Amino acid sequence: MKRRIICKTPTLLTLSNMFLGLLVIFHMINTVSERDRRLACLLILLAAFFDAVDGTIARRLDAVSALGKELDSFADLISFGVAPLTIYCNINTWSLSPISFLIFALFPVAGAFRLARYNLGEYSHHFEGLPIPAAGVTLVLSYLALSFLKIEFTHLLVHCIRVLILLLSIFMVSRIRVRRLGSRKKV
Repeated sequence: MKRRIICKTPTLLTLSNMFLGLLVIFHMINTVSERDRRLACLLILLAAFFDAVDGTIARRLDAVSALGKELDSFADLISFGVAPLTIYCNINTWSLSPISFLIFALFPVAGAFRLARYNLGEYSHHFEGLPIPAAGVTLVLSYLALSFLKIEFTHLLVHCIRVLILLLSIFMVSRIRVRRLGSRKKV
């Protein structure tokens, strides 16, 4: 009985990751305050921590499963593909023009493609394309840096953020090899 409970720990961490992403999305629908955006960023960084440890714990407990891998992908799509965008969506100077919508939509679509490709392949020492958690965390850290430096969201900065989102989307679907953390073999 105790072993079964321990083996569920990775799944609980994955679901915690997903829960935090959903919490950010629902919370950002009704808020426009800087404090709440910063809190959302911190929640996504906490989700990234859960994402980083769930697989490691699953391997150490010999509790790796196909269900866990699929759940992890769904959690990553929510927490790192959609949630970071909601932080940027409700900034007053941001107009969700058709081009902005396409760029915003491309990000989770590219992330979903990358996650599906990963789930179908065998990547023990490297990733193919930028992992979606890295892309999502990049958006979050970018927002936090701009926020703490008190840089205003001018139209020029909004265009720069669009370019960043577009580049991250391209890197996710690219064939570039990214070494896995903890991997000893060269890519």
